[in-house]
Amino acid sequence: MPGRSERHGNHELQRRQEDGILQRPRDYNAHQKLRGFIDIGSGTCGDSAISTEVSLEKVVIIDTEAPSTRRASACAVYEVIKNDEGAVVGQRIGDGVSVQGISSVGLCVNPNVGASQRCSAYTVYDFVTVSSTGVYSSPLGKTVTTNAQGQLCFSGAASNKNYVPVLVAKNWASMTPAATPAPTPAPTPSTGGLSPTPTPTPTPKVEAPKEGEASVEVPEGNSEVSVGTKTVKLEAGAGVKLGIAKDESGVSQVQLSLAGGSKVSIPESLMDANQEVKVESKSAAAVTAASAPPAGTTSASDGISISLKPAIEVKLAFKVASMISSRRQSMIYHTFWLDKISNVWKPMCTEHKKDAAAQSVTAPVSKDVQGQAGFNPTAGCNAAVACDGKGGTIMVFALSSEPDCGGQGLSGGAIAGIVIGVLAFCGSVAGAVFFVTRRNDGCKAPQQRETRAPSNSSVISSEVVFSNMPEKRTSFQKEKAADGPRAPSEDTYLGVGQSGAAVATAAPSITTI
Repeated sequence: MPGRSERHGNHELQRRQEDGILQRPRDYNAHQKLRGFIDIGSGTCGDSAISTEVSLEKVVIIDTEAPSTRRASACAVYEVIKNDEGAVVGQRIGDGVSVQGISSVGLCVNPNVGASQRCSAYTVYDFVTVSSTGVYSSPLGKTVTTNAQGQLCFSGAASNKNYVPVLVAKNWASMTPAATPAPTPAPTPSTGGLSPTPTPTPTPKVEAPKEGEASVEVPEGNSEVSVGTKTVKLEAGAGVKLGIAKDESGVSQVQLSLAGGSKVSIPESLMDANQEVKVESKSAAAVTAASAPPAGTTSASDGISISLKPAIEVKLAFKVASMISSRRQSMIYHTFWLDKISNVWKPMCTEHKKDAAAQSVTAPVSKDVQGQAGFNPTAGCNAAVACDGKGGTIMVFALSSEPDCGGQGLSGGAIAGIVIGVLAFCGSVAGAVFFVTRRNDGCKAPQQRETRAPSNSSVISSEVVFSNMPEKRTSFQKEKAADGPRAPSEDTYLGVGQSGAAVATAAPSITTI
């Protein structure tokens, strides 16, 4: 209605309707037609004022806060009202209205948010104030009435405050904030169905100690060991120590001491520039549970699993604690390797060194043994045996009698050498007999005698002696007749393994008298 003035006490009050003016252009940026009125009633003016101009200004609110929920409803954009706990408890349903120049008046405001944009959870009318920066207060708890024009009214409006009509929940004062959902992790980039490539772990590097220095423990698993100018790619079990020492022949050896006291000696000069070695101690109980020991076995040492690429002959020294028992001094201690394809133990027919004081049995492992199909296969193993290619298994068994090598441990070249040596020897003997008999028709037939090495040796020496012959030397003589027959020696007897099978050859001495 048009503006008009009234006398109210000592103050001239003017009630009028006019265009609302935005109070702070930087926050509010539109002019709107005023909607609402002031009920002066018992309103009070400033004490020093003789006359006061009363104005009603509309504050258009531009919400900068994102909706509090993720609901795709029309009311969500207006859900900006929170209580003192920070919980969202209502929505605004109109713009703000500010009273200037008078306090403690009744204020009525037209809501401009339609029913379709109101949340059904909020059913109680109330008012809040909004700051010049757009921050809402919590609900004021006003008693709100609706007049005949559909305006929302309350009493006690103060000057210079911006009032906004709202709808809130019945229990708005006691509501608490909803739990913040855990953030959704970013999706893992697709690898096309393939597992992501793991970051490789650097291989530990170990410097071998110098000869005479204390052994060093190597990491379990893979490591690279520097030995002079060579690199050993070592895969070791737990508790393996590395040292450098010379053997009884003065040859420098890379020694790997295993848990339990067994040792592996690798000639340093025979190693490849990038030698691969896999070595691990194996429990006797675990091994023999899967692979039955040879017949006549009374006890066994822990086993050694070993693989060398390229293959080179090495020596294994086994700790045999049972050797301390006097009852077992007569036992035969022999090394066997496990044929993983047949799951059968096979004797190693090589020279063995038994040291009762040190409780050890030492034996070499030849390249021929390492090259056997069943020594360290990666496929075709017996079901009871691991076929992982990590090494062949070797153990010492205490036996009541010598094992039967049956020619095992001999290469084709060694066997051929034996055959050729025997044939040459027989031919030499036959020629000598023929020559002597032709020149000595009245002599007695030659006599042949065989002598054996001492009973504690595993060697045989053959010697042929011709008697009652003239004192004339032949091309076969090497000593005077007066010297008599030559005694057997390491150079003249046929080397055999502990079972009696031949493993080396040498032509015997022949003396003609």
